Amino acid sequence: MFKPLLTQLEASRPRISSALPPLDMPCEVMVRGESRPLKVRTHAKARRMILRFDVRTGEGKLTVPRGTPPSAARTFLSQSAGWIDAHAPELDRASGMPFPEILPYLGEDHRIVPTGRIRGTVSRTAQNILSVPGARHRIMPRLQMFLKNEAEQALTPKVMTLAQQLGKRPSAVRYRDPRAQWGSCSSSRVITLSWRVMMAPPEAQAYLVAHEVAHLVEMNHSRRFWKAVASLDPGWRTGQKALKAAEKQLMAIRFT
Repeated sequence: MFKPLLTQLEASRPRISSALPPLDMPCEVMVRGESRPLKVRTHAKARRMILRFDVRTGEGKLTVPRGTPPSAARTFLSQSAGWIDAHAPELDRASGMPFPEILPYLGEDHRIVPTGRIRGTVSRTAQNILSVPGARHRIMPRLQMFLKNEAEQALTPKVMTLAQQLGKRPSAVRYRDPRAQWGSCSSSRVITLSWRVMMAPPEAQAYLVAHEVAHLVEMNHSRRFWKAVASLDPGWRTGQKALKAAEKQLMAIRFT
């Protein structure tokens, strides 16, 4: 999860709806010496400017309060150059290949090797090789399904076990590919996890599961919440750091 860049520019006369910004708002942002597309959106409830980047495309998204002049947006981007260079995701420099040579799995790099067969399932060897069947343009979708299946088999039992320790039971455990977060727990006790976490180290997976299960008893990030996390995963700080360290790389990998 990339933290957005914020300012303290207050909004005037907030309204419920959002609106398009003036036409002369900036339409690009400089990142490490290169220009990238920038989408600017005026939001009536915004009380400060917020800059985010799409981790898949690298595109900038700037939300501004109603009434923000274009000059203020440009000044904000100029003064934020250091933050932008440090936090903007790298662009995908694809070489024309339909899939990369290496894919992380359980925190270790694995070499992707097409089997040449149309049918079959993805398999992993002791030599850190992922053997993938299917046409070359279907390699990444096959790997996406592999990671999702692995997550369902490995993480769902852990979710149920930890929830039982808290005297709770989730109403459902789902696996999705959200862009902005690794997981969530709804008020209806539905736990959703990103299947991408299977590319992260095991300690990162353990932390993510403990984090979302703890929300079954505390729907916030209070001291009581973190105490619940620690009871489920005593080494959660290590897992949290591991997940954060791998975030940019894993969220940027394209499977479609």
